[in-house]
Amino acid sequence: MKLKLSKKDLKENNKKEKILDKKFQLDNLNSEKIETTKGIFCYRKFLPVENVGLYIPNGSAPLFSTVLMLAIPAKIAGCKEIFICSPPDKNGEIAPEILYCADICGIK
Repeated sequence: MKLKLSKKDLKENNKKEKILDKKFQLDNLNSEKIETTKGIFCYRKFLPVENVGLYIPNGSAPLFSTVLMLAIPAKIAGCKEIFICSPPDKNGEIAPEILYCADICGIK
């Protein structure tokens, strides 16, 4: 059974997914120092790279949610420039869903 979503439903679902993924990523930024041994503390430190490239599968099954799952953490991390690389479909096009997700993530 194939699930059919209208373009409106798809856009709404992507907006909701963006909000949930952003919340998840922000919740994981909080890093407490943990004393693993007396006087030895461990913690996570996030250092963004300035430019990042994201590979987004397209072709026969465009995985547009991959844009959200990769772009949101990059944005939160503070990456200044985010590039998307995606192979074209058989018509030489990038799926509009991929372009839409890139747009709502602020990638031009």
